[in-house]
Amino acid sequence: GVCSLAIGAATTSAASNAMFLSDHDFRLFLVVLLLSCGLALLVGVQLSAPMARDIARLGDVAEAVAGGDLTVRTAITRRDEVGRTAAALDSMV
Repeated sequence: GVCSLAIGAATTSAASNAMFLSDHDFRLFLVVLLLSCGLALLVGVQLSAPMARDIARLGDVAEAVAGGDLTVRTAITRRDEVGRTAAALDSMV
């Protein structure tokens, strides 16, 4: 998290002094590091959002079935573990 990023920056600062990097190079490195972390976070959120939505849908359908509604379906057509679980749930009801 943020603590490990701060520790990494401090360690890199000490290493840059040992390697005689200029302050400009070190600041450029930190900017690139922060931009990379932000991009990784953005990509992670974008990739996980559809899966989280489908898992929530599985829970909603399971609750409806537990309540006695045997007409509900997941409408999930993924080709991964979530999709296989959805297909199994659909075939049970």
